[in-house]
Amino acid sequence: MASNSNLTYRILTSNDESEVVRFVQDHFIPVEPALVAANVRAEEEHAFPSVIIKNSLWQGVSIGVFDGTNGNLCAIRINMLGKNDHCLPYEDNDSMHTEKQLVVHRILEYANEGLEDYLCKKNCMQHVFVIVNQAYARRGIATELYKRSEELARENGCEIMKATCTNCYTRRSVEKAGYVKVKEVPYATYVDGATGRKPFVDIPPPHTSVSVLIKTLHVS
Repeated sequence: MASNSNLTYRILTSNDESEVVRFVQDHFIPVEPALVAANVRAEEEHAFPSVIIKNSLWQGVSIGVFDGTNGNLCAIRINMLGKNDHCLPYEDNDSMHTEKQLVVHRILEYANEGLEDYLCKKNCMQHVFVIVNQAYARRGIATELYKRSEELARENGCEIMKATCTNCYTRRSVEKAGYVKVKEVPYATYVDGATGRKPFVDIPPPHTSVSVLIKTLHVS
């Protein structure tokens, strides 16, 4: 395995879309607690995560980490800028996602209700994904991605970083990076507004909730 010195960090572009989508399908969908609970399967998803990836890469604030020994993508940090919200293509959720994915989408929307100021502020960067191939875990990659993302946020005039976390490990990493929780939705008590059911009640510990966290940046 390559050493840390053989890892290359660079801004992802639209040319990376297919590789990034495959990376999400391989290293995120099969293990993300909410997606697993909703029985979302990568092979069944045609629009997700393509829509999210397409909408973020053109903004030039997402980062990929590549192994210098083989050129493989080994980690990503996907970000979106609030000031570009009006430029993003409208998503018709009923046609863009499967019903399984919509179950997850609804809890994320519910968790962000009342926080529109953070989501849509022109000076906000939204954290979408941070995913590290487990073969490259415990090498400080996620920490470095947070650091570089903050630098990009400042360069784009952002004063707020926002993250919606669906598992405890991501939440711990963003808290370690200085984010503060502003809202939390426990899986055990959440009721899906469309079905009246509790689709995430059986998610095992240590994953207990969807949480929304923010970090205020000091922009010089």
